[in-house]
Amino acid sequence: MLDHSRYALKHLGSLIPIIAILSKQLTQIVIKEIPTSVSEEDLLLEFKNGNPNLPVKEIYRLKRRVVHPVSGAASFVDSESVKVTIRSSTIPQFVFLWKIRVSTSIFIPRLRVCHNCGQLNHPTKFCRNAAKCLNCGEAKHPESVTCVKPAVCISCSCNHRTFSKDCKEYFKRREINRVMAVDNVDFRTARLTLEDSLKNVLNDAVGRRQNMNPKEFPPLRYPLYSSQSCAQSLSRNGTSATPATATRIPHFADKLVVEEDLKIWRNIEIALSSSNDISLLLRRLLKAVSLHESLPVSPNIQHPLVELPERPQETS
Repeated sequence: MLDHSRYALKHLGSLIPIIAILSKQLTQIVIKEIPTSVSEEDLLLEFKNGNPNLPVKEIYRLKRRVVHPVSGAASFVDSESVKVTIRSSTIPQFVFLWKIRVSTSIFIPRLRVCHNCGQLNHPTKFCRNAAKCLNCGEAKHPESVTCVKPAVCISCSCNHRTFSKDCKEYFKRREINRVMAVDNVDFRTARLTLEDSLKNVLNDAVGRRQNMNPKEFPPLRYPLYSSQSCAQSLSRNGTSATPATATRIPHFADKLVVEEDLKIWRNIEIALSSSNDISLLLRRLLKAVSLHESLPVSPNIQHPLVELPERPQETS
């Protein structure tokens, strides 16, 4: 027997994935300072009564990890923070509970890691991959054997243990999770957004560096040290001899500029790799640069990253 309803829907055109569209509109928020004596069912009922414009899907009380002071065993108990999943494309700044205005915050899920294979974004419970050593990245050793091989990260192949705080891939995935939660987008969109923001910040920093006042930031006196300028000079002269100026020793001021640049970029790299919120750090960095350009620079103030030589004392 022919199902006329399914036959008609099939010939209307491509089916629209309604479930996929609705799943993108789910937003997760956190409400704090909810007593543990309040059950999830009572809180769900109160949330629906106080916020009729926010369709709620689920309420879940978050857990916190506690360690027994004597045995050292870890366990998870209920906390006063509650995660609320609502069907909304925007994040509300507050909700009403028991006729009281309560502030909310964005729920940013922790990055899931697998302690079996060492990969990211899936838990150990559902892992079907082969077990690996979290120190060297090779096949897992027996329990009685201690790995003495050099550390190799499974995620980024660098010389540190897997899941280390120095792992760039772990840091990148954690920032992608944050962008997904804040902007309410999928993984691919969050990854592209993070990459574009980093490119824009670097391009803006390079442009600001090129447009700096030459009196405050003097350029190098001998640009022939670069391979590109040296090659251009050789092609113009039609000779393979090294220019005479290329053998000169740079001026002391040029050395200070080079050392200052190296220290600045090294500090920026350390700050970016150790920051918990890279987007906030970059925004503050740009504000600091714009403030520095708008304020007058006193000649008596020395740069904290450069150690200037002491002026020789005059002898009478």
